[in-house]
Amino acid sequence: MTAMAYEPVVVELTKSEYFSLPKGERDKHKDVGGFVGGHLKNGRRRKGHVLSRSLVTLDLDNLPAEVDLAAVLAETLPYAWLAHTTLSHSPENPRWRVWVWLTRDISPDEYGAVSRRIAQDINPGLSWFDPSTFESERLMYAPATLTDGDYHVEVSSKKDILNPDDFLERYDTWQDVTTWPGITPEQAKAFEANGRLDDPRDKPGMLGAFNRAYPITRAIETFLPEVYKPGTTKDRYTYTGGTSSNGLIVYNGGHFAYSQHATDPAADGHSHSAFDLVRIHRFGDLDADTTASTPANKKPSYVAMMDLVNDDPGARAENAKASAAMIDEVFQPITTDNDESVAAPGPADEPLEETNKLPVDTAGAGEKPASSKDWLLKLETKQDGTFKDTIGNFELILQHDPRFNHIAWNSHASQLEVQDPSLLPWDQVKPGWTDNDEARLKTEIARTYGGLYAPTKMNDALLSTASARAFHPVRDYFNNLLPWDGVERLDTLLVDTLGADDTDYVRAVTRKTFVAAHRRTFQPGCKFDHVLTLVGPQGVGKSTIFARMAGQWFSDSLTITDMKDKTGAEKLLGNLVVELSELAGMRKAEAEPVKGFISRTEDKFRPAYGRTVQTYPRQCIIVGSTNADEGFLRDTTGNRRWWPVHVTGEGWLGKPHDLDQHTIDQLWAEARARDLAGEDLYLTGEVLEAAEHAQAESVEADDRIGIVQEYLDKILPPNWDRLSLTARRIWLADESISDADKAPDMWDKAGKRTSVSKIEIWSECFGRDPDAMRKIDSHEITAIMQQVDGWEDTGKLKRLPIYGRQRLFERSRVRVA
Repeated sequence: MTAMAYEPVVVELTKSEYFSLPKGERDKHKDVGGFVGGHLKNGRRRKGHVLSRSLVTLDLDNLPAEVDLAAVLAETLPYAWLAHTTLSHSPENPRWRVWVWLTRDISPDEYGAVSRRIAQDINPGLSWFDPSTFESERLMYAPATLTDGDYHVEVSSKKDILNPDDFLERYDTWQDVTTWPGITPEQAKAFEANGRLDDPRDKPGMLGAFNRAYPITRAIETFLPEVYKPGTTKDRYTYTGGTSSNGLIVYNGGHFAYSQHATDPAADGHSHSAFDLVRIHRFGDLDADTTASTPANKKPSYVAMMDLVNDDPGARAENAKASAAMIDEVFQPITTDNDESVAAPGPADEPLEETNKLPVDTAGAGEKPASSKDWLLKLETKQDGTFKDTIGNFELILQHDPRFNHIAWNSHASQLEVQDPSLLPWDQVKPGWTDNDEARLKTEIARTYGGLYAPTKMNDALLSTASARAFHPVRDYFNNLLPWDGVERLDTLLVDTLGADDTDYVRAVTRKTFVAAHRRTFQPGCKFDHVLTLVGPQGVGKSTIFARMAGQWFSDSLTITDMKDKTGAEKLLGNLVVELSELAGMRKAEAEPVKGFISRTEDKFRPAYGRTVQTYPRQCIIVGSTNADEGFLRDTTGNRRWWPVHVTGEGWLGKPHDLDQHTIDQLWAEARARDLAGEDLYLTGEVLEAAEHAQAESVEADDRIGIVQEYLDKILPPNWDRLSLTARRIWLADESISDADKAPDMWDKAGKRTSVSKIEIWSECFGRDPDAMRKIDSHEITAIMQQVDGWEDTGKLKRLPIYGRQRLFERSRVRVA
């Protein structure tokens, strides 16, 4: 090794070139090979891998230019030594390295004690030395110089080798690092450095949470009890893997530690937070293959430590505490009284009697907000302490945040609904749940929970949590009604309020309609395909009676056009009574779609923004109203679904809007009692016959029936089939016929027709162009024929002169004139 000092490596740079380089580039040129001066475990030079040292090497980087180092060494070191300048040496800024040989190998801890005593002998204050020079694993670059460098070597004239035991004996207890030279200044340096270090408790996310939860002392007790044991003085710990004691200094209120133990992996010349102290000892070995350029937060030890932190209850609790403090201001305005009850909205949307009050959370509609914020501990966090965008996190927030835990699923309306809008941190555009509410919810969660934003996951969590607190407002209303008092009101409701005839038919259809509404509430999709239809003058209260009975669950927006697509089905949702108003305009062509819509017990469609087709069993009834006293039905068949009731608006009990809430509640209580008693929802016997009569009277009369009847009874000549359309029209007009069309004895064989088609009626009776007949015209002629006595639609097809193949109506009782 001595030869290395006399034959330094020459770096091909001049002093001017070298000193003009950045420090990083200068350090690269220093690396011309090196040595430790001892034995290493597995050949790896790192903390804890130095087995022994046989050479002491000391760097003097702060030597004053006026000091003659050779003279000082000759005077202070009575044993063999060698000193040489380093690559960064210059006369103005001297840089020297001193080698001292030992009579035996010493341990890393002994190295710290011996090297510091040698340095103290040279410079009592140790101010000339680089503090890291006392580390046993310190690499010394091989001697080197520049092409024009000032390189010097000095060698002791003494031949004795230093006996390390002589130096160790100079300590009372050399293992106590507090007695080593230079410790107090370095301790002061650590405190000074602390002034420049950021408080580890202020680190963002889980890292800061860990440091707040675990000061150094608690971190050692919890995670490193086998690594350190308490020292003999306050704020000192001893590394159990070494031979020295009291080498770990705890300072700054217990939030930083600085290790002087030579073999301590944490003794790297830096102060450490609790996080780093635990990381180094628990996972430091994972960094064996990393390079100096690897970012600290990318090192395997850091990743592993963050996994530990994220799973640690103490750190999670501290992070949750910080999160709770962050949202305290948001939660502060929210005040709830879990024992308070509020009135459930009655069907008339008016205040109910005290006995009808329902708790907000009826039927699982909501969970009581937690009295503490312990639920925040369950929120999953990332390594930086921010919340993960998991469905679980969104569910926790939506379950427990008092601003959102009243958003529930309305099973009657099949939609989300806010049960207490006053708790929302925004004003709703309209009741229920809209796209605006969804957007505001996303915004509020992101604002409150550190930017947490994942729309799809939030929506899934929202449906999940809202479904868990699903409620059914109509069932809640019915279930909380006072029992029926036994006074019969329901059968005569239309009689008493609208002046309907007091007949068994009117009583039956009134009762069964409202019983059906109750039954469909509890048995969605049960069969009921009848429409109680009020017929009477405008303004007498036909719609009002339904609106008063159903209250907020009434709708009159359904139209015949809606029934052609999913619009009609969507309008049924969330209602108890749906009115189909002004039926007078219903054409025959619309009769079949209307009958089909009324008869359905469930609706299937994909809701707006929905991903799948859903099935919605009906939970409402359909009613009707019309001003058409002369009839509103266009088809004489298939009218069994309609239950017409004529009203005048002159009821003895008063107008429908005069019904008070108590009476409405008792009407529904009676309907409930009738339903539970097994009321049938169909008519039989004389009441059914009365219904058929009412239906027949409600068929709209067509002024052309008489014209068609006369046309059908017209005497026709025997050669009628051979006549042209013009000749037929002339005959029908004045029974005249051209000579060319006359036949012998024609009057002897004349008679009434036995069959007819719609195109014949259109062209011959109405005098219209055959090509101009539309489908609606065809339906109207069918309706007329259904009202003409003595004729029936046979469905038979026959080829007719002039018109081709046509479907026939036939005379049911043929009477030839």
